[in-house]
Amino acid sequence: MFFLLEAASPAIPYRTDAPLAIGNIAFAIAVVLLALVLLVVLAYYAKRRGWLSALSKPAATPSQNRLQLRASQRLSLHSTAHVLAYQGRDYLVIESTRQTTAVLSPLDKPEISTDEIS
Repeated sequence: MFFLLEAASPAIPYRTDAPLAIGNIAFAIAVVLLALVLLVVLAYYAKRRGWLSALSKPAATPSQNRLQLRASQRLSLHSTAHVLAYQGRDYLVIESTRQTTAVLSPLDKPEISTDEIS
């Protein structure tokens, strides 16, 4: 029985050192950080030179025929008031989620003369 123990192969040697050297990891991190810094510097330089403005979309000019939201104010947990502009006129819209209704009222701008202010 003693001879069976001698014939058995030695155990699998386990790796005792790190699979990657610390120097390799530090070098990879340094390269990535250098690349990120380079990209940020190039983006800043391109922005300063105006090269990125060609990629941005031009701002849409407001049209008289478009519906525009001028202001919005929450009145309560269930009600919100909005001031909308359409074709040069302002409208007050009050919506309530509790009754699922909306009230639309035109806002007329009264002309104020300088005599009334004094």
